[in-house]
Amino acid sequence: MNFNPAIGSAAPAEITRLICGVDVQDGRLELEVVGWGRGEESWSVGDKVLWGDPSAPDTWAQLDAYWWAPARPLPSSARRRTEDQ
Repeated sequence: MNFNPAIGSAAPAEITRLICGVDVQDGRLELEVVGWGRGEESWSVGDKVLWGDPSAPDTWAQLDAYWWAPARPLPSSARRRTEDQ
């Protein structure tokens, strides 16, 4: 499975979809990419901070560029989430 900006090599084959959560803060967007599999199993596969004013179109353009970047393999460092997280 390939993903765009996430990072490195191969991730769990069980991942069937990716979701990017965005936390809007003053002066930045905090992103977390989560891979989801069957039975609501999930893995954290990446995070990133995009610096910029959230009211500025350029900041959201950075998010678009990150999310839609050319595909690369998912990281092998993806960690499985537990109910404690």
